Amino acid sequence: MEIIEEKSRREALIDAASKLFRSKGYERTSVRDLAQAVGMQSGSLFYHFRSKAEILEAVMAQGVGEITSKAKHALQQ
Repeated sequence: MEIIEEKSRREALIDAASKLFRSKGYERTSVRDLAQAVGMQSGSLFYHFRSKAEILEAVMAQGVGEITSKAKHALQQ
């Protein structure tokens, strides 16, 4: 159960980061903003990610994965 909760917290952080980076920009989004968006202490965020840059990488990887999935689906049609 711990693994599922950890994964969902990580996913929640990625989702929140995606929204905050889009609305405020990467540079103006603080680690505190990200942690607050998911209801955790800012230091706890580093249990899931080593840095804010790593969160950005995860956001981008998720976006690329979604686009790739949609493209594959469209090509199959």
